[in-house]
Amino acid sequence: LTQTTPNPLQDLTPPAYTTVYLEDDFSDPQLWEVSPSPAGNSAFGEGALTLALNGTKGDLTSVSSHQLPAEYYLEITVDSALCTGKDAFGLNFWQGSEAGTYRLLFTCDGQLRVERHTENGSSILQDWTTARRFQPNAPARNRIGIWAQAGKVYFFVNDAYQTSIEVRKGLEGGLEVL
Repeated sequence: LTQTTPNPLQDLTPPAYTTVYLEDDFSDPQLWEVSPSPAGNSAFGEGALTLALNGTKGDLTSVSSHQLPAEYYLEITVDSALCTGKDAFGLNFWQGSEAGTYRLLFTCDGQLRVERHTENGSSILQDWTTARRFQPNAPARNRIGIWAQAGKVYFFVNDAYQTSIEVRKGLEGGLEVL
C-alpha cells in the first residue's frame, strides 16, 4: 500500500492583516515604468496596468518604484484577456536584493514556477507544477499572493496555498510585473 504524505501547509491561508501600508490602484503613472518596446506595449488605463505583446513571442515588463520590505503580504489581481497554453506572466520580487531577484511565473494553462536570478545565473526553486484553483486561459481573473515572513515565502492563487521557499532573512528590493 502506498500512502501520500500529508502536507501540513495545504490548508494555509493568506494572513489576515488589518493594516494596509501600501495600496496601488494603478492610477499614478509615476509609480510604474511604462514604455513601448519592439515586443509590445505597457500602458495605464481605468485603474489597470496593461501589458500587451505584439506577437506570439517576446518579453515585456513594467518596473515599479515600490520597494518590498523583508516581511510583507502582496496581492495582485491578474485579468487575462488574451492568454492561452504556455503563454506566461508573473512577478519579479525583491528585485536587485543582496540574494538576487526572485521570480514567480504562471502559464496560462495553470502551471507555476519559482526562480532566483543572480549575476552568476538562474536557479529553479520550484519547477513547473499545477497551480490549485487557478483559472486557466482567457478570459480569466486570478488573485496572486506572496507572503514573506521570517525567511520563508509562501505563494497563493485565489487564496489557495501553492508552495513555499526558504530565503535569506532581511531581503529588500524592487517589484516588477512581466
